[in-house]
Amino acid sequence: MTEKLITDIAPVVVDKMDIGKLFSKKGAAVIGTCLLLLLGVDYVLMLIRTSGEKDVKRLEHENRMTEQEADHKNRMDEIQAKKGTVPNTEKKLKNNDAGCDLEEYTPAQWENFDDAVYKHEGGHSEMLFGNFIKKGGIHLIGGPKSSGKTIVVTTIAEGISSGKACSSWVEGKKCTSSGQAGQKVFIYDLEMEEDALKDRNGRCGHKFPGVKRCKNNAFTVNTWLKDVGSVIGNEAEDMTVILDNVTRLNTNMTQPVTARKLFDGIKNLQNKAKQNGFVVTFILVCHLGNDRQPYTPITLKDFAVADSLTTGMDSITAISPSRTGNEVLFKVICSRHDCTTDKVAVLGKEEKPFLHVEFLRFDDECNVLPRKKRPVKKTDNSCKSGDIGVRMVSIVTYDVAVEMSKDRSAGMTLKEIVKKYHDQGIERLKHETQVSRILKNLAEIENAVD
Repeated sequence: MTEKLITDIAPVVVDKMDIGKLFSKKGAAVIGTCLLLLLGVDYVLMLIRTSGEKDVKRLEHENRMTEQEADHKNRMDEIQAKKGTVPNTEKKLKNNDAGCDLEEYTPAQWENFDDAVYKHEGGHSEMLFGNFIKKGGIHLIGGPKSSGKTIVVTTIAEGISSGKACSSWVEGKKCTSSGQAGQKVFIYDLEMEEDALKDRNGRCGHKFPGVKRCKNNAFTVNTWLKDVGSVIGNEAEDMTVILDNVTRLNTNMTQPVTARKLFDGIKNLQNKAKQNGFVVTFILVCHLGNDRQPYTPITLKDFAVADSLTTGMDSITAISPSRTGNEVLFKVICSRHDCTTDKVAVLGKEEKPFLHVEFLRFDDECNVLPRKKRPVKKTDNSCKSGDIGVRMVSIVTYDVAVEMSKDRSAGMTLKEIVKKYHDQGIERLKHETQVSRILKNLAEIENAVD
């Protein structure tokens, strides 16, 4: 544009001016002024042209956005038409964390409170076992390692599958029978070896016709949920599923995300079964934390699983060794269906017809838990061990000292006695002089008693 103006105007300027004056100072000033004027005009024209181009692009962008919104609305209308719902173009719900539109919202279903309370009146109290395993619930049983959890679980499984009458393990409740005779029980035993299983349950030839045991013992949370879903789909009837032990599914069961994933998966399986007309009950077994002291009362904090799992349980119970080796303590920690009681159930181990437990009595927890170990108080001839009532003679218990005395009377040498009891685990016993001192102290104790 500037070049064209210069080309058109320059001849006119030159024609009007004298050639001699053109190269004078005044002529140069005139030419400079004309050039500046031409550059200013060109700059203004450039701004006008650029502004026009921006307006065109803005209009094109607005047209494209309008077309996209129209296409999106048409697609949503088609989707809603296929679903059979009426499209709703209202604004989004306020404070909706999920960010769902009203057109994606399905209204909740409502019922009378009385209907919810009384429509299950015939079966609301239906307990499968011991007045704490409720049909259709999710139940958690915890206990320390080697406390008898599997023995208790086997007892529960046999009771549910047979439906025979059983004593109540909850104080204040009457003896009940399952009413679900023949209900199948599926056990996922992820801990016990087959040899131990046979030794515990096969000595007397007892049969468990309604109990199934999974041969596999390696599952993650996902694979276990899928497998249970397959079992439920194949059986399509009321059943009980037992998982022993939860911590074997995933080492991070103390993590809220993992525990919540397991609980949500179980609830989803129960809901699907309910939609198909049958009820699935779950019993989960878990360990207690290693930092729990055996002589302290069991609390919910002792369970080695995250709160996101325990908060959804229908009942949480625990077992623990008692101060009597053949007895097991059973305690209801919490229950959604009944109030907790002050007393615990004391269960006795029985080997016939299979290794199981039977209800003995109710008692205060403090009367059943193992006693706290006390410091050893040494005397000249004897002392007491950490357990009350266990007498010590030098470095061995009173009972061991008596056995040594019998061996000595039977003709064994001091060296033979040392070898015998050292091999049995008394590593501190290494010299004949120790045996001699033990026998001497034992004799002094017995003489003092006489």
